[in-house]
Amino acid sequence: MISTMLNKLTNKIPKPARLALALVFWLFVWQIVYMIIGSDIIFASPLSTFKRVFELAATLEFWKNCANSIFHVLFGFVAALIVSIPLAALTARFKFINLLFSPILKLIKATPVASFIVLALFWLKNGVVSFIAFLMVVPLVYSNLSEGFENMDKGLIEMAKVYKFSFIKKVRLIYIPSLMPYFVAACSVGLGFAWKAGIAAEVIALPGSTLGLEIYNAKIYIETVDLFALTVVIIVLSIIMEKAFMWLLKKLSQKILRGGGKNA
Repeated sequence: MISTMLNKLTNKIPKPARLALALVFWLFVWQIVYMIIGSDIIFASPLSTFKRVFELAATLEFWKNCANSIFHVLFGFVAALIVSIPLAALTARFKFINLLFSPILKLIKATPVASFIVLALFWLKNGVVSFIAFLMVVPLVYSNLSEGFENMDKGLIEMAKVYKFSFIKKVRLIYIPSLMPYFVAACSVGLGFAWKAGIAAEVIALPGSTLGLEIYNAKIYIETVDLFALTVVIIVLSIIMEKAFMWLLKKLSQKILRGGGKNA
């Protein structure tokens, strides 16, 4: 009875208000934990953390660090999409290719990120962060798209053959609508994985002018407030990147479905 009433009450609250309420609750929990611990060296308070965020945001070096980290991760992420999309299409068409690549991709998924980061330091002089982001995304996008190809309506493909659809028309009217939910889900999760793995790679590889390097410095100099502030920044940037990319992907897919291929 009580749970039903609480659910009804929660559903009546607008979504932005629910989000704000949850945020206030966890900030309150954060403050309580800080008061219990009672040490800025071990655990930073919400007030000092957000104050430090604004202090960092007022410096040009901070924005340079953010831009470098975002560029490195997005470069690896986009490269992973460029590789994994045609790879999934080829393996759906030729089972022999799937036989060759499937074990490697499963191995990548099972191997700890830290192992790849350390190995990449031996293999690469530059580009470790982008390489790690690339490795994290390829198996995810590949597996999702492969599942999408397997679950495609075979009747639509046969219909396209009967009506002699051009390749572009088949892609626009059949493949893109069928695969888009799988691709969107892979991108949403994959971008988050790439971002977290990329920051971890920065902490270990220590490329200049990056958020990962600043986290490492905060650890070395026991700047707990800086560590908390940088963590907040990384979380916020992750959310912004995901929302922005999903918006662009939605607009692009709508444009392709409506316009591209009218003359096909």
